[in-house]
Amino acid sequence: MAGKTDAVIVIPTHNEAGNIGKLLDQIFLLNLDLEVVVVDDSSPDKTADVVEQLSRDNRRIHLIRRNKKRSFGASYRDGFEYAFGLNPKYIFQMDADLSHPPEFILDFLKTIPDYDLVIGSRYLNGIRIINWSIGRLALSLFANRYIRIVLGVPFEDCTSGFRCWKAQALRDIRMKRISSNGYAFLVEMAYLAFKNRYRIKEIPIIFVERKAGDSKLSMKLIFESAFLPWRLRVRNIFLRSSIFGKNKKALSKKNHLVSFFKRIFDF
Repeated sequence: MAGKTDAVIVIPTHNEAGNIGKLLDQIFLLNLDLEVVVVDDSSPDKTADVVEQLSRDNRRIHLIRRNKKRSFGASYRDGFEYAFGLNPKYIFQMDADLSHPPEFILDFLKTIPDYDLVIGSRYLNGIRIINWSIGRLALSLFANRYIRIVLGVPFEDCTSGFRCWKAQALRDIRMKRISSNGYAFLVEMAYLAFKNRYRIKEIPIIFVERKAGDSKLSMKLIFESAFLPWRLRVRNIFLRSSIFGKNKKALSKKNHLVSFFKRIFDF
């Protein structure tokens, strides 16, 4: 992992064999100084084998095969740790299903030098989503408004998975304290960045519904996302000093009220 690159894109996959090759082709056609880390969660459709074959011809493609319990959040944590070893300036988060058009990577790279986190928004300057049903769009709009109200964050798109971080800013977040998964993982990361006063910017993107493969959204992830904002509010009140490792000493574990809320909200 010697050397240095401008950016690393971390892409978690599960059953994306029909999409990942097309996505990687589109990314590298941009002719940018970047590398890609694909983190595969034991895909039955052999997504990892597809990536491994592609990596033989392109050394900028890296593969992590996860054989542990499937987890969106853990996949990202593993991918980030690997990306840090490549010593990049910036680290991207991106979906594997072709819903995030790679051409917007150029817009991220133009914006990120002045910020710590840039979020690709589907709802900035109007609704920018292609091929969603009215029901799914209404659910997403409601979820984002709900999160904004409960957490007091200013983002239009709290659940966007297309993001770019300054690598050092991402390092400073204590990933081991993030226990949520799915869309809730994305919300929790953005919230922690906001509470630590990171410089955050949203830019408009176009989101295109997948054409191949199945959505990873489940009722379990929906319920987790619904309860997460309240869990984060409680944690911010009672464990504010331990969210970020550097800034303050952790509150005493002997505090019975903290222990009570930890049991209820499982953080």
